[in-house]
Amino acid sequence: MVKVSDIGTSYPPMSRLGLGMMELLDFSSLSGSVSDIVKGNSLEAARLVHESEEIAKPIIAEIKAIRNDLEKNGVQQDSNGSPIVPGTCKHLSESRKCILLWDRIAGLFFSSFNSIWDVSFSRTSINEFKEFLVNKFGGDHILSKLINADIGWVHDLNRLLSLSEDAFDNHLVDFKVEKGSPGGKFLVTLPSFSNELQISDYLEVLNHNLMTFTEEFLVFSIKEFLDERLVIHDLNEKQRDPDAPVRFKVGVKEGVDLKEFKGHPKLDKIFKSGQRFYHLKDQLRQGKYGRVRPIISR
Repeated sequence: MVKVSDIGTSYPPMSRLGLGMMELLDFSSLSGSVSDIVKGNSLEAARLVHESEEIAKPIIAEIKAIRNDLEKNGVQQDSNGSPIVPGTCKHLSESRKCILLWDRIAGLFFSSFNSIWDVSFSRTSINEFKEFLVNKFGGDHILSKLINADIGWVHDLNRLLSLSEDAFDNHLVDFKVEKGSPGGKFLVTLPSFSNELQISDYLEVLNHNLMTFTEEFLVFSIKEFLDERLVIHDLNEKQRDPDAPVRFKVGVKEGVDLKEFKGHPKLDKIFKSGQRFYHLKDQLRQGKYGRVRPIISR
């Protein structure tokens, strides 16, 4: 786990996850030790997502270049009429590095979630994780709905991690061009893992899914430890600061007087920064930055 004090230039601007989590945790009733674990893990997870994205770029670019060639020039044939692939991918094996980083990111998430709820789940116990959420919060709670939507790709992640553990290159399938119908058309298959998951798609999808999964599950967990007079706003992209594009922000419910928080042991800073909170409410109410998603509620 990275320490909160380690924040510096090594963390990319996209570390909205760690930055947003800090504010939410500061307003929560979670203990300082738990908050530090979640903050540190969130920052490290954001860094690893960025690292995985950088590793994935040349792999995705290579696949895209060959695909564009096929789309532009069509499938060429040799003197025997056999289809010719315009190139081979030399970076596919690098995808293993992304998969191993995804494993670390998932581990950081479960470390945070387990600390918040005093449980012991991992990516390999995802079905038990789902059962816990439904039993604790009910089937209509946002966390229960999220796990129903996400459980499929989490299983895909587990399958990919299994492939990465032994002779990984044997599980990589490059471009394939085969004769299709009798009419002379060809069937092009994009590079994939041996379980038929397309490499380019999953390098993009799983990076995004892991970041969103970590952010949403932790935010909705932390919400359970907020003062009932507070709400969490889900900011659309136009409302986010480009330098720190935090998605979730804490605010006060309509009709609540900020003076109520003066002297509160955890929430006195709301009174001190009241101008900022009221300004946020005005933005949301007036629609100054576009349509706003509803306030999050249980």
